[in-house]
Amino acid sequence: MTLARQALLTVVVALLVLVLWVLFVPAAQPVLARIGVLEPLARIGIVSISSSSEAAQPARRGGGGGGGGGPVQVVAAEPEPRVMNDIVTAIGTAQAVRSVVLTPEVSGKVMRLHVGAGDAVEAGDPILDLDSEAASIALDRAELVRSDAEATVQRLDRLSSSGAVT
Repeated sequence: MTLARQALLTVVVALLVLVLWVLFVPAAQPVLARIGVLEPLARIGIVSISSSSEAAQPARRGGGGGGGGGPVQVVAAEPEPRVMNDIVTAIGTAQAVRSVVLTPEVSGKVMRLHVGAGDAVEAGDPILDLDSEAASIALDRAELVRSDAEATVQRLDRLSSSGAVT
């Protein structure tokens, strides 16, 4: 290929890239207007000047200064209460700020739970009920041992009053 053909092909590719840049990049026209290339390209018909670049041109020429095409209309809605999504999904480990370890005086199976997670309790409030079957059996055995001991004390008192026991 001759040098002239390569130069012509380079100019055509550069113009094609320039046109695509102006068409697909919104900030391209103000840049071209600032360097003074937009108007000649528009006269040739390669690009068309949009209203946003025309609004930027008077500021470049030292014209009106600022604002552009007048006030901007804003559509606002009346504020109203709405339900917001307050659920957060996350991956990780959560730890409570404060926690309490409960240690019962006796062991047993939990039969009923009086409070839930996060409930406030006062000192002395019941938190749970344990299975009382083992405790009631132990109480019955203790009462039998006590009644046996009382019977033994009464028998020894009678024997000591009769002089059989010293």
